Amino acid sequence: MTGLQTIADGMRRWRFWTFLAWQDIKQRYRGSVIGPFWTVGHLALTIAGIGFLYSGLMNISQDGYFPFLAAGLLFWFLISSTVVDATNAFPQAGSILRQSSVPPIIFPLRIVVRNLIVFGHNMFVFVVVAVIFGTTPDPLPLLFTFPLLLVNLAWLSILVALMSARYRDLGQLISQLMGFFLFVTPIFWVPSAVSGFRSAYVLYNPFAHFLEIVRAPLMGEAPAGISIVVCSALAVIGWAVAIFALIRHQRKVVFWI
Repeated sequence: MTGLQTIADGMRRWRFWTFLAWQDIKQRYRGSVIGPFWTVGHLALTIAGIGFLYSGLMNISQDGYFPFLAAGLLFWFLISSTVVDATNAFPQAGSILRQSSVPPIIFPLRIVVRNLIVFGHNMFVFVVVAVIFGTTPDPLPLLFTFPLLLVNLAWLSILVALMSARYRDLGQLISQLMGFFLFVTPIFWVPSAVSGFRSAYVLYNPFAHFLEIVRAPLMGEAPAGISIVVCSALAVIGWAVAIFALIRHQRKVVFWI
């Protein structure tokens, strides 16, 4: 089977990587009373604590800031958790890879689906915040922008998984970088608050564009056109690089882990 055929075979096995993701969730919260709602409580407490503090520090109306913060953290948890978890995608699946000829692409996609399930639970927090502060989302753009975000997370997970399997110390670096991007991405602060050279934190930050295309519709606004263009371009380029990397290295993964 050629490299492209192996990738296509892995993509077709969506039921398998969805099953693995669901089993991960069940295993993680086995024996827990409230299960994944621990993450819901964590997100809710973070929004409440930061929302009251930062809205006062930046002199912003709570009616606008709380939904902005809630939407930003909701999607940031999805993005950050997916990228960080991808660093362990292949080592976690080591026994399966050694004992079978399962296409390696399955395991980064498993990471995306697993965090998507957690995202579904966390969505409850934003719904509550939107009701309290009277925010009316516009779901129509999300029919395009949310899948676009997932497409970008998929190729990013594949590349991170491959690089982390080859260079094991890279996982720690990526975890630290995501912590850095948490503060330089407009999650706690609004993009309009920066100007001049500081606008580079928004214009040249891919995570800022990822957030913009999905957060704006939840705020009842249209996503910025530049962000849609950037995310679309990243999706095409990223998948091209990911497919090339898989063709070159997917057979080596089992020897790296």
